[in-house]
Amino acid sequence: MVGMAWWRRRQPLRRYQPPSEFVAPPLEELVEEGMMIALAGLRMSVKNQILVHTLRDGIELDLAWCEATVGAELGALAQESAEDARRLAGQLVGKRPEVWVDDSEARYEPERLPRRQRLLTLMAARLQQLATDEEKVRELAIASRDAALEDMVAARTLPPHRTRALRGDARDAALALLREELEELDDFD
Repeated sequence: MVGMAWWRRRQPLRRYQPPSEFVAPPLEELVEEGMMIALAGLRMSVKNQILVHTLRDGIELDLAWCEATVGAELGALAQESAEDARRLAGQLVGKRPEVWVDDSEARYEPERLPRRQRLLTLMAARLQQLATDEEKVRELAIASRDAALEDMVAARTLPPHRTRALRGDARDAALALLREELEELDDFD
């Protein structure tokens, strides 16, 4: 072999520089990011429930039902965060930070468990507050309903030759059935 390939040229080694000190972001910033993620998941979950409610069950789309579903989902998310915070608090009771490192339940960066517990507590409080805010619940219900309607319209207007090429005959048959159901619903014309 004559010479090295151009992509294997040796680069001079650089001096090692240790990573900079980790600076934890403010807790309020983490709560905001967590809320964005939780609400995105909530909208998707409610959208899917709307699709099942209207298409499979044949029940008329009702904004009040959407609002009730959003409220229930927010309550469930708040309860889940509160339970996780209580579970972490129970793990931390009576333990010194140096013991957390050896704790098999306190995996992944055990020194951050108290901060994670505070974050979950704040998230639970924000989600519970949001669940009682009628205006925000209505906004989330409308956004979820609109997303579901967009999916229904997109499925209805998707050209048949395109679905066959992309998804196969079984998917084509399901979309044809969906189109028939959508045509029966007067609200979507």
